[in-house]
Amino acid sequence: MTHRNSPNGSAGELRHATANIPLLYRLNIHRRLTLCFIVIIVLMLIGNGVLLWQLHLISAQVQRLNGVNEELIEVLRVHTGLLSAYERLGVAARSEDSGRLLKEWETLRAGLLRTLSVLRQLSAICLPK
Repeated sequence: MTHRNSPNGSAGELRHATANIPLLYRLNIHRRLTLCFIVIIVLMLIGNGVLLWQLHLISAQVQRLNGVNEELIEVLRVHTGLLSAYERLGVAARSEDSGRLLKEWETLRAGLLRTLSVLRQLSAICLPK
């Protein structure tokens, strides 16, 4: 029988060969699989934590964009109202009816004051703290 075929010789060679191998390869398959599953679970938990953090950031951005959207809608509504009031004031000025002109002016002033208060409320909501 040769040295390679003897059971004691192969075990000795195996021990000598594994002396320089890292710890992971010295563990039996059960321990290596357990360690790999633990690493996989930890990585999944870290990934889920990152996803939850990104979801929180996205939610904050959505709230901010909704506020900006409301402001822009209000600005468009004011712009339309101003164009309409400008036209009515022009008609009243051309007709030289001072009573109608004052009435249009008061309507325009009340609308602008209401719009300013709405914009202040929206900017208080939308501005980052």
